[in-house]
Amino acid sequence: ENKLGGSLKLIGYSTAALILAGGLLAINYLPIFAGFGWGSRGGLERGYKFATSWALPTSELLDLLTPHFSGLLNNYWGENYFKLDTQYIGIFPLLLALIAIAVKYREKYGKFFIGLGIVTLIFALGGHTPLYRIPYYLLPGVKKFRGPAMIFYLTTFSVIVLAAFGIQYLVEGEKLTMKSANSIRKLTIYLSVIFGIVAIFTLICLGAKNSMLTMLKSHFQPIIQSEYGAGLAQQKINNLSQNYPYFLKGLGKALFLIAINSVLIILLVMKKLKLGTWLLIAMPILIFDQWTVEKQFLKSVPHPREYYAPDDIVNFLRRDQSLYRVFPLYYEHTTDSYLKLFNIQSVGGYVANPWHRYQDLIGAGKSVMFTPPNLVKYRNLLDILNVKYVIGVWIPADLSQYDEKTKQMIQNFKFNFIRQWGISWEEAHKGLNPVFRTKRGYAVYKNETALPRVWLVPDYEVLDKDKVLERMKEPEFNPRTMVILEEDPGVPHQDTALSVGEVSIVDYQPNKIVCEATLKSPGFLVLSENWHPDWKAYVDGKKTKIFIADYILRAVWLDAGHHKIIFMYDSRSFRLGAWISFLSLLFFVGIIIYWGINLRKEKSKK
Repeated sequence: ENKLGGSLKLIGYSTAALILAGGLLAINYLPIFAGFGWGSRGGLERGYKFATSWALPTSELLDLLTPHFSGLLNNYWGENYFKLDTQYIGIFPLLLALIAIAVKYREKYGKFFIGLGIVTLIFALGGHTPLYRIPYYLLPGVKKFRGPAMIFYLTTFSVIVLAAFGIQYLVEGEKLTMKSANSIRKLTIYLSVIFGIVAIFTLICLGAKNSMLTMLKSHFQPIIQSEYGAGLAQQKINNLSQNYPYFLKGLGKALFLIAINSVLIILLVMKKLKLGTWLLIAMPILIFDQWTVEKQFLKSVPHPREYYAPDDIVNFLRRDQSLYRVFPLYYEHTTDSYLKLFNIQSVGGYVANPWHRYQDLIGAGKSVMFTPPNLVKYRNLLDILNVKYVIGVWIPADLSQYDEKTKQMIQNFKFNFIRQWGISWEEAHKGLNPVFRTKRGYAVYKNETALPRVWLVPDYEVLDKDKVLERMKEPEFNPRTMVILEEDPGVPHQDTALSVGEVSIVDYQPNKIVCEATLKSPGFLVLSENWHPDWKAYVDGKKTKIFIADYILRAVWLDAGHHKIIFMYDSRSFRLGAWISFLSLLFFVGIIIYWGINLRKEKSKK
């Protein structure tokens, strides 16, 4: 409509607006982009299979008809590990969109949104169709994606816009000759065909229930088992059987909604209902349809006073005012940020993009979740991470006073502990002293061998990165006398029997850590904090090199004598982002002022 000149101008302004928006947000996003390469998620290409994981399984397109096909929340049995959403849009918008597709496919807006819906749907299906290889190999960055199903919101958007076109078509009856009996007949046939197809499918699923279940199980069980193992596959197959009655009810509901909405559409076209009346009837039906599904995703929780209240574990740990970390081995808050609320530092919890070296250290591999077999098996790793307390469960040493059922439960727990972690309960808890026990069965164990947050070592060992972890797992490795580096520091080795000196932290802040050390002989200061290139170190005011120590920590070389060591977080990407955001803000304010002046001039001319 704008022709070439107007279109280019519109594209130019839109591009400038996007650049300006990016500039305003640079202070937030540049540091994130700069840190992608250090995380377990970002910066790594892991192949086609990984990039297409968390795609939308093709079978789950049936969720457009009824969300109960693949099962909601705990009833989910589909090909993904879990599912916390639904593709269900509602029957009413779907019917209207199908009408729009039938009558608007030749118009430019119809073509655009039909095309957008198809393209984004193919993208959402990911590796479930061979077509995903086109964007995978041709579009920059797609190889680093992992959740192609997330783009389905654009498919939904296309359906909703097409539904609006469908309404527009229905209410413009005079212009489109919808009053004619022929047009009404065609629309009735079209809607009847849709109803008939769904009705036949419902009857097949209802009448041949056992055959359908057998077919679904035989098809999906090998797929799920090859991806997640026999245990989860069996659980999902059980979910499939339990969910099937809900699926049948969902099909019945879909049939009812198709019928009632089809009647409403025909009555509107025949002018038996005015638009206002039609909306008053149709909208509550749509809201009811959506609410019966969406309400299941709204979980009520206690009031914040209760939800964020400190529990017995927190109250106990807060008595210790020293600097330490805890290891939530068995705890209801192992994988969330609850402990952080109370300024209790934990080696667990959840970080969206954890440092890949930390995941290697704890034994999580390429996972982004807190899965710490190494922390259970190797005490050295707990010690260097300054883990002073371990949160677990209470297992009494003497079982003679308990009944046979309780004894069996404890024995089963110990057996499962070995199966999960590859080490016995007794061996994993050797040297951990129980210091607190709750009524709910939790216990806090104190690690008597935990290293402080900062310590001094006399000597070092240089190994390749790939060999460091294996060395640290060896029982004879002593992190109190030896630090493992990945590059030669160019300093003389010291006698490991020497007492190096004393060190303490005098100021601990998120972006600044100040230590004071007095050394009798030269040695390394090791700080139990993650190494990162944006952290800088200054010894007595002079910048010094920070070495990667013990795979993930920081170390600096110190001569004999008294020193003040300052670790400062200094992010170049943050400074650059701050300047870009500041200049973009000035430019944005300038545009507003310029626009305001011109607007005032135009008003004065009038």
